[in-house]
Amino acid sequence: MSQPAKIATTGGSETFDHTSNQSKTHRTTVQTSPNISPTHYSPRRPECIQNEYLVLKSLLHSVVEQRKKLEERRVMKQLMSNSMFPWLRNESGMLTNSKYSAPLSKTYPRVSSYGVSSQMGVVPKRPNKLNQDAYFALENFMDIDNAYLFGIMDGHGHFGREVSTLVKSKLPANLALASTVCQKDRVRDLFLTDESFRESLVKAAYAKTNSELVTAGVDLSHSGTTSVTAFTCESLLLCANVGDSRAVIGSLEYQSTEHRWRANQITVDHKPDLEEEYKRIISFNGRVEPYKDATGKPLGPHRVWMKTKNSPGLAMSRSLGDIAASKVGVIAVPDIFELTIQNKHKILIIASDGIWGVLSNEQAIEIAGGYYEIGEANLACEALVRAATVEWKRQSEVIDDITVIVIFFNQ
Repeated sequence: MSQPAKIATTGGSETFDHTSNQSKTHRTTVQTSPNISPTHYSPRRPECIQNEYLVLKSLLHSVVEQRKKLEERRVMKQLMSNSMFPWLRNESGMLTNSKYSAPLSKTYPRVSSYGVSSQMGVVPKRPNKLNQDAYFALENFMDIDNAYLFGIMDGHGHFGREVSTLVKSKLPANLALASTVCQKDRVRDLFLTDESFRESLVKAAYAKTNSELVTAGVDLSHSGTTSVTAFTCESLLLCANVGDSRAVIGSLEYQSTEHRWRANQITVDHKPDLEEEYKRIISFNGRVEPYKDATGKPLGPHRVWMKTKNSPGLAMSRSLGDIAASKVGVIAVPDIFELTIQNKHKILIIASDGIWGVLSNEQAIEIAGGYYEIGEANLACEALVRAATVEWKRQSEVIDDITVIVIFFNQ
């Protein structure tokens, strides 16, 4: 059987099956009257040829569009059977398990500016130390107008830098998976109206990213990374986190002639001594307690240990990577938090614990708030890094890696 021919179009090539016509050669014979010579027939005028060309072009366009629709339905049907996407029900894209909200207001806060700053830490006697933090800041994410995706990863362990860098490249791509399945307007509508869609996509993206780390050729036995991400579009703010990197939102509240900043923590730091985290680790035959010196004196935060070994000693209960810790209850499943952005919400800060280890939520928002009126988010980031560095030096010889993203909503 002959193969379908390929017809070139502006956007690439489309396969058009016309094999039923390829096996025949059609000839048209002009039948003339005995009294009329064929030379009496004048050739077709140029405008006739142009009209036929336009008709054929229109038909070809229709065929191409139909093929695109069929391909989209085929992909959606294939994904329908995937348990990671319960929000797809049938070929036409009807939704299931939906939690629709009322249509969002046409007037909503917008991201007016954002800034990023990242600084390598200091560890005595380690002159070759690398910055293990990574970040991304993506505009018009998934090709959706005014949609932003921000993320910070804080790597740890011998290969922490490699792990955080891998997550930086893989997580946004996995979160953008929906854009390869649905049309742009449909992705936007799903993100803004369907809670189950958002939750399914985010958890599937984190799971896929974690599984890809295992096959990336990096030793993950005692290396991993945190991850905090923030997606915002119109009045929706969705934050997801694994580990102890954090997202905090700042509100500007007016009282008579004065105004004050108020900080609200969006995400939850995944620490091993939290009740839910503690129970899970114990159920996996793990142990939660601080590190102890030679005299048995506890030092520092609670950590995750094997029941009979002083390993791995991870100071968080969730992370990406960390294969040894995963055997005693450390998981890569993100907590997901959603917030409707209101006019009072002016500042969003996401940062590694290089900030949160020495500055309170209120201090961070106050510092960033000093640059809100002039719309200088980059200067706010630099000020936060300076303040955190001063506090680290005051407390210890060690300075943690510091990475912060400050987002200003329209002034």
